[in-house]
Amino acid sequence: MVRKKGPVWNHFEIISNTINSHPHVKCKYCSKEYKRAVPERMQTHLDKKCVQSPDSAKSQSKQQNTTSNLDHLSEEEKKSLKLLLSKVLSPYKLSNKEKRLTG
Repeated sequence: MVRKKGPVWNHFEIISNTINSHPHVKCKYCSKEYKRAVPERMQTHLDKKCVQSPDSAKSQSKQQNTTSNLDHLSEEEKKSLKLLLSKVLSPYKLSNKEKRLTG
């Protein structure tokens, strides 16, 4: 079974397709070549090294993965996540017992 290629592949040209899943590729913006294409390295190149890559090419995979992970949550899981985040992000308040111990 072949895995679906992520959005980072839209910004690279396949130079030679080998039997394995890591072909030889070239950046469409600066012509940087990778003899063994690895999506994480390709995305890092677009994010940090390729000054010619458009903003739309930067961190696409992270944005897409975050969205797709949230899309798969049930309504109950989303509510639990919101509650947890609100507790973690709210200002830290000491309980009465903690106040006695620290005061």
